[in-house]
Amino acid sequence: MDPLDLLNGLPGSIDLIARATALLSLTALLAWAFRTRAATTRHHLWTLTFVLLIALPFASYWLPTLELPILPNPAPAPEPGATASLPAAAPAVDSDLAAPGGWNGSSLLWLIWAAGSLLALASLAAGWYRFTTWVREGTAIDDLTWCETVAQLKAQLEIRRRVRLIESPQVHTAMVGGLLQPVVLLPTSARCWSEERRVAVLTHELIHVRRLDPLRQLLASAALALYWFHPLSWLAKRWAVEAREQACDEGVLRQGAQPSAYAAHLLQLASGPTTANAAALPLIQSSQLEKRIKAVLAPRRPGHNPGVATLLIALLFVCGIATAVVEPISPLDAHNRACKYKNPVPD
Repeated sequence: MDPLDLLNGLPGSIDLIARATALLSLTALLAWAFRTRAATTRHHLWTLTFVLLIALPFASYWLPTLELPILPNPAPAPEPGATASLPAAAPAVDSDLAAPGGWNGSSLLWLIWAAGSLLALASLAAGWYRFTTWVREGTAIDDLTWCETVAQLKAQLEIRRRVRLIESPQVHTAMVGGLLQPVVLLPTSARCWSEERRVAVLTHELIHVRRLDPLRQLLASAALALYWFHPLSWLAKRWAVEAREQACDEGVLRQGAQPSAYAAHLLQLASGPTTANAAALPLIQSSQLEKRIKAVLAPRRPGHNPGVATLLIALLFVCGIATAVVEPISPLDAHNRACKYKNPVPD
């Protein structure tokens, strides 16, 4: 394929990448600026960002465009009779003309993007299948002590949804998953846990259920499948996971857990093997453990301010819509278009 033909498919792709970059950069800046606030606020911001990223291609197409004259004016044309040494212009290539083999630049770019997206979605589907298999082959925990603990914690956290407890020898750490029917998967070693550890772990997992974190995880995975080519999207998902787990840790501490004891539980549970799954939320992830421990043991824990969170979410939503509809143009182009509309050429 001629390289010039490949360039014909770039403008639309570059425009989408630029808009996604602006949105991800804005959220990263807000998350960094409010890094000393409650992790719940940062996780709300990242969740909204993933929703906006998914909606961005559709919003850019369906919503009306808002032209913003912020680009520099183009260079003036040379005066008549003036000569200048200019490089030879490349021959124009019609984007509708197919390259040898029936492919043009746009088709190739779409094919590469679709292959990466399908691979990411296949990984997510495999994770969901693995999780449902663990649930189906596991054993329901009907121990009276565990059931009473879950009932008490659900009442404290105001959770009305039914939550199943499943014991599986295939998992090595507690995890939660399921969109319509939440399931807490526990390793077989959980039967030997102390009451303090049992309460701490179940509180953490039930906070995930209350916050609809399995659904948020699905939205993040869907956004990553669409923008797998963008490095910031991978960082965004990692930062979202950090904020999510820290938000649940903060919730456990607000329920009365001692920071030192809770940190000790996390460290001891992290000493065993981990279980990776794209569709479930494990209690322990080695890459996040150090930051979580530091946040748990911090002398001052930030409180969640709903007013600040609401203001930031509204700001990000407005900026996200603006990212989708704003089209930067030069002041000269804006003037020319305004004159064209004021003085239309008669038929």
